[in-house]
Amino acid sequence: MPGGIDFLVMGLSHRTAPLGVRERLAVAPEQIAQTIRALASLSPVREAALLSTCNRVEVYAASPDPDAAIAALRLLLAERAGTSESELGPHLYVRVDVEAVHHLFRVAASLDSQVVGEPQILGQVKQAHDSAITAGVAGPVLGACFTGAFRIARRVRRETEIARNPVSLSSVAIDYAKKIFEGFTGRTVVLVGAGKMADLAARALRGQGAELLITNRTAARAEELAARIGGRVHAFEDLEGALVRADIVIASTGARQPVLTQALVARAQRKRRGRPLFLIDIAVPRDVEPGCGELSDVFVADIDDLQKQADEHHDERRGEAQRAEAMVEGEVARFLEAYRGRRVGPTI
Repeated sequence: MPGGIDFLVMGLSHRTAPLGVRERLAVAPEQIAQTIRALASLSPVREAALLSTCNRVEVYAASPDPDAAIAALRLLLAERAGTSESELGPHLYVRVDVEAVHHLFRVAASLDSQVVGEPQILGQVKQAHDSAITAGVAGPVLGACFTGAFRIARRVRRETEIARNPVSLSSVAIDYAKKIFEGFTGRTVVLVGAGKMADLAARALRGQGAELLITNRTAARAEELAARIGGRVHAFEDLEGALVRADIVIASTGARQPVLTQALVARAQRKRRGRPLFLIDIAVPRDVEPGCGELSDVFVADIDDLQKQADEHHDERRGEAQRAEAMVEGEVARFLEAYRGRRVGPTI
């Protein structure tokens, strides 16, 4: 192998797979430990970590036999997605050895994100490695590669302007909605969910004149977000009532099944008397049942629909992204030299 690194990545992202495929492979936080143990139990795999976000699902693995590991991982991922290898295969990418290291470094530095420069991905990559350590399936190869990824990600943020005025998928969703309504003054925005994505959306809305309602299955989390950011809590049990009041709904619950079903939205829409309702779904799996978009005066956008808005942010950061890409190339070369040095060790 060119670099002598028994390291590979297999996955799919917004660049290779539509949302309908990504959500089938998405792994909920409570399932991460069980899933990575299953990955690491495959005979060709020695170490494993799993990164599952709204825009990517990736397995990072160490194996002395990458071909066998790739075959085993491909089969397991297809089974998890409830599909065949032939159906899932065209959406998967595989990187091995130095190319896998390069890919991980770019991901951690947010250069492969839908919103280039977004700050959340580094924490998500760290969590992926921490989860592997906790599950007992991380070792020296993953340790070296992820440590290198954290180092370059910090350098990129420190030495470039790529993260200036940080942008997230949530803030892109707010920009998207702002274009529709030409501002939020006098509008009612309902956040369905009270996690990190909702927090970022609420921060992006602050000071823009919107009435903010927050609803969440666990009321305490909605109350915490409302107290921290502003806005009022609306009972999740009366989700229909929240929809009746809303102009814009931003959904990000992370539930395994749609929270905003076609039947629920249809009932609410009948009470709205023709007022248009905009549903922006930034959850994976999706919170909004696809059939909602077929209802009269209901408009639905998911994270794939936000791509054009995200591209505008990328254009603004293009020069800094090019600088960051060059930094990643240099860091990969230094990593490879150091890694080879550790493997060779001192000679007498």
